[in-house]
Amino acid sequence: MANSLNKNLVGSIVLVKKEYMNEENQSKEKRTFLCEGGSGCQSFTIGGKIFGTWLNSKETDCIRGGWIEKIIKKVSLNKLN
Repeated sequence: MANSLNKNLVGSIVLVKKEYMNEENQSKEKRTFLCEGGSGCQSFTIGGKIFGTWLNSKETDCIRGGWIEKIIKKVSLNKLN
């Protein structure tokens, strides 16, 4: 299992667990992440990296599939470009 939700996360806005964030970034707004790709986005792969963008800062980054607390909503990546 590549992510803690065992779901396809491509195009999902997710909430990262507080325990993986530093103290000043523990608000919900700062823990929202748009999943754009990586083996951690799939439920059937071995790798756990998820590439995407933090919604509050618009910075691109990489998180781990096990860091996901929940899916907030699904979006179409085509509509974002």
